[in-house]
Amino acid sequence: MRLPLYKILPALILCLVVFSGSLWAQERKPLLMEGKKTIYQKVITHPNAFYRDDPSAEPKAAITPFSVFYVYDRKDINGRVWVQCGPNTNGQNLTWIRSDRVSDWKQSMVLVFSEKAGRSPLLFFRRMADLETIATNPGIKNALDALTKQFKRMQDSGEVPGDDFPVIGMEPDNSEGAIPSDTFYLIPIFNYDDSLREVKFLDVATINPGNLNNPDTMVSQLPTGNDGNQSAQPPKQPKLGIAFVIDTTISMQPYIEATRDITRRLYKALLASGNAENTYLAFVAFRSSMKAQPAIEYTTKVISQFTNALDRASFEAALSKVEEAKVSTHSFSEDSIAGIMTAINDLNWEPFDGGVIILITDAGPLDLSDKFKKHDYTPRAVFEMASQKNIRIVTLHIKTPQGEKNHRQARDSYEAMVFESGGTRAYIPLEIEDPTLGAQLFTKHTDTLIQNLESALRSLDPVPSDMPKSQPGSPQTSEASAADIGALLGYSIRLDYLGTTNATSPPRVVRSWIADKDLALLEGDSPRDVRTVDVAVLLSRNQLAALSQSLGAIIKGAEQARLNETPMDFFEAVASAAAQLARDPKQYAVNPSAQKLGEMGVLEEFLEDLPYKSDVMNITEQQWAAMGPVRQDQFILELKGKLSAYESFNNDTLHWAKFDEKNSGEWLYRVPLHMLP
Repeated sequence: MRLPLYKILPALILCLVVFSGSLWAQERKPLLMEGKKTIYQKVITHPNAFYRDDPSAEPKAAITPFSVFYVYDRKDINGRVWVQCGPNTNGQNLTWIRSDRVSDWKQSMVLVFSEKAGRSPLLFFRRMADLETIATNPGIKNALDALTKQFKRMQDSGEVPGDDFPVIGMEPDNSEGAIPSDTFYLIPIFNYDDSLREVKFLDVATINPGNLNNPDTMVSQLPTGNDGNQSAQPPKQPKLGIAFVIDTTISMQPYIEATRDITRRLYKALLASGNAENTYLAFVAFRSSMKAQPAIEYTTKVISQFTNALDRASFEAALSKVEEAKVSTHSFSEDSIAGIMTAINDLNWEPFDGGVIILITDAGPLDLSDKFKKHDYTPRAVFEMASQKNIRIVTLHIKTPQGEKNHRQARDSYEAMVFESGGTRAYIPLEIEDPTLGAQLFTKHTDTLIQNLESALRSLDPVPSDMPKSQPGSPQTSEASAADIGALLGYSIRLDYLGTTNATSPPRVVRSWIADKDLALLEGDSPRDVRTVDVAVLLSRNQLAALSQSLGAIIKGAEQARLNETPMDFFEAVASAAAQLARDPKQYAVNPSAQKLGEMGVLEEFLEDLPYKSDVMNITEQQWAAMGPVRQDQFILELKGKLSAYESFNNDTLHWAKFDEKNSGEWLYRVPLHMLP
């Protein structure tokens, strides 16, 4: 039986409408940023934003503050602008939010507070003019101290600063500790002013969840740091893990024996002080590649896991068997990076509130170009790997006349990976002219370092009365430097511990101006260039994966071009590698007229607008050819180091912000700016 057309047609139209509507919903994507092909518009929500099905509907629920949303639509209704947003790019779970309850975010650059030991708490100013007035007049330190004390009094009394008061927020002070490393907060950058040579003024938002019990509360009324969640009882001493990572190649026997003596004395002192259960020691030995020289027995070796003074017998028994190698390694440099990475990855740092690696060596790390190195990590990447586990690295570099040609490379490498605070890097060079006195000098410096570390750690006074008095760059003995570094290490760990104990959080200030340097330390006859914030780029897991793929294509293309007789085909080789590695080769619409690598379309668009100089994006065919083989290899190796770091970032689940548990591709990570290509 055939139905008449007038009966079939309505059903067909209905099916088409339903199908097309469903297809439209599936294909709907966020709005693109102007001039971009792959980057969507994003906003960050304020603590007073709500979910709504429609602008005219009643609020359904409060939105978790500082959530990142993609923008799907904007509407002006009766003079008020509304933004349609979604937590992902698949067009699902959309909501409408008032535009004054979000901040447009055109870049993915964010700030994180820098190491707190050695600098003043950062102040957030209402207007740039207020900040500029402080920075351009004499008496900067006195002015900042006065504002800090006055604002702190307002915080303690619950007083809301008036419009005439220049400060609207403050980083938690030293009594509250530092913000724990696993606290995810956002300080996006919206604008900046660099008219002063020494410092940048940054227009930022400071957004963290805060107290969600009253989401209607305006942000301007919530300038406090940690909501007064102070610990009722004085905190106990932080639990500390110290790992000695020592070079055990030829010539290191006196220092191996000295380290044994140092640990014995430390254990004895801990027992005498009644503090034996709070400090643990571990020991890792390293040499170099067994592939290059099998007779050296090992590249790295965990001699002892962490033990405390109550179990010192097993630790000392393990150390008693450690001896220097019987044969030489293939290079004067040794694989110290392998030793450090073994300590980071193979020791159990989980029980500790803070960790310290003391690297002891008379040589620099194997060069990136050494084919026998165990890891591709650059020194700066090693610093990032340690920071992920709240580990601080300090290096005791034994500089002998025999290694003079290696000293500069060693210093540059170790300064890039060690702990830094207040302009001081935890790199201690020991000038050893007489080998018989070298172990004595080493012992003296190491004892000083550890004693000052323990002293600063034991003090529960949050005021830095034990802080170094010397100025970085001023003449001082290496022993005084070791004392300063030990105090800074202990103070840094203590601040982190206080921050965790007090659940310290960033100030809840939506918009303000800050200085990227400690203004008080820039003043005087011996100015110190100390950062208050570090720059990072917020990437989703999908973006990090895409960046890894792009970097892999550049590395592969560079290696192909490096092996070719005609070096001018670098761009062609990169384009070919990109197409080979891509799941969808069509995504790489390579620009044939590109003059720079960044213009080819191989790298991700989000790198284009970042206000920093990228050697990778700006490289041209001519520059590649002019590099020569050695620099070309260095270029490739540096990219490999960053690619290795991206893998570690991907696995660093503690520091991913999981706004959407079901969609891991939208999880967010703060990648340090210097780790981008």
